[in-house]
Amino acid sequence: MKAPKVKWPRKCLAQLGKVPDKVIAKSMGVALWRVRSKRYSLGMLLMEHNKVTWTRAMIARLGREPDHTNADAMGASRAAVRTKRLELGLPNFKKPKWTPTLRALIGRMSDAGLANLLGAGVKAVRRERVKLGLPAFKVARWTPAVLAEVGRMPDRNWRENTGSRSAGRR
Repeated sequence: MKAPKVKWPRKCLAQLGKVPDKVIAKSMGVALWRVRSKRYSLGMLLMEHNKVTWTRAMIARLGREPDHTNADAMGASRAAVRTKRLELGLPNFKKPKWTPTLRALIGRMSDAGLANLLGAGVKAVRRERVKLGLPAFKVARWTPAVLAEVGRMPDRNWRENTGSRSAGRR
């Protein structure tokens, strides 16, 4: 059985290539494939809404987070993000492989710093830190009162009293 023909209002035809196919399909009450098929038949292979003006910050995120996460954050389509990542020769995002050595770094430096070192996303590092029940990295506050105490007690006691983990081993 053949699917019934779709009547294309001028307004919807004008939106092809300018508005996401999903939006047009929903407004017309037709299947997504019908909209794509019509767009292709009119020679509209690239959709204008997928064109993105890439900033350095956006490019820096590529490959460090999943494409769908980047697309949502950038207001771009997943296809546009994937295409740009591949165009730049960047690998797809992979979760870091947490070795005991890498796990030992969690909490000893900022999540962002460790993510940068691993070439991973900050969310991946934060997720692992929370999973391990470790608090976020905390830099010691070198106030005059704290500086006055330096050298008056063992470092281990000093770290326990100030809550700092910036020096020495835990």
